[in-house]
Amino acid sequence: MDTYNWFFTTATVRHARLEYLVALLALVALAVAHAAQINWWLFAALFFYIDLVGTVPGTLAHMASSDKHISRVYYLLYNIMHSALTQGAVVGVLCATIGWRWTYLAIPIHLCLDRGAFNNYLKPFGFQFVAARTPEFVTLQHTFAEAAGPATDIQVLSGRS
Repeated sequence: MDTYNWFFTTATVRHARLEYLVALLALVALAVAHAAQINWWLFAALFFYIDLVGTVPGTLAHMASSDKHISRVYYLLYNIMHSALTQGAVVGVLCATIGWRWTYLAIPIHLCLDRGAFNNYLKPFGFQFVAARTPEFVTLQHTFAEAAGPATDIQVLSGRS
């Protein structure tokens, strides 16, 4: 990926995922170290609300759609809820109103898990809500592999690497 070519190669997607996995491990280690101070019901609520608002409605709409085209509202919900900016603001508001709690680690843990383990990034309009390879992407992979040599290919950001 660079400023003009917005895709990952196999090596760059693995590197990006590794960075998120390392961050995830650090966050989980902090949660374990402070387990006695964590409200686990609130932790679960903070962890799952992101997907309850951002993923579940779009996935249900996608499954119900015969042509798999759904409203952009679902993409916006997903992207807003899975944004580090949005979730950072949520943690900021919680800290300002209630004070810091180790329980809030649920939010960055969710985001790092999505990106590191599942390779889920923000969803672009024009692609299926539930990730699937497009014929255009497969063509790009083949074109890039032919130009760069057999050891190089491009990976779609959908969990396959």
